[in-house]
Amino acid sequence: MKPYPLAFALILVAGLIGLAVGPWWTLAAVALVVGLVLRPRTPGVMFWPGLLAGAALWAIGALWYGADAGELPGLVAELFGVGSALGIGAVVALVGGLTAGLFTLLGAYARAVIQVPKRR
Repeated sequence: MKPYPLAFALILVAGLIGLAVGPWWTLAAVALVVGLVLRPRTPGVMFWPGLLAGAALWAIGALWYGADAGELPGLVAELFGVGSALGIGAVVALVGGLTAGLFTLLGAYARAVIQVPKRR
């Protein structure tokens, strides 16, 4: 199996579990470990599965927690000048996606640097 769909699925499942029981930065730790464990041909492409999984997780979280909050998401959106509660959800998803994507990329490049080359 290619590492990209596997990375997306692992970050999504482990990140969901981590965010349910831990702090917000658990997603970054999960993405770093996934980037370290998987072996892509080129480490640079590991950014995209992390970005998509992180954005999906944080968007779902923003919708989940924002549904019962009443006026609070609208007030926070007004405070930050993003327009509506959907705007703040998009900003939250972007931050979560960039965090997970960059940490997945960091793990993949750390693996490439640390990995011992194969002897012929």
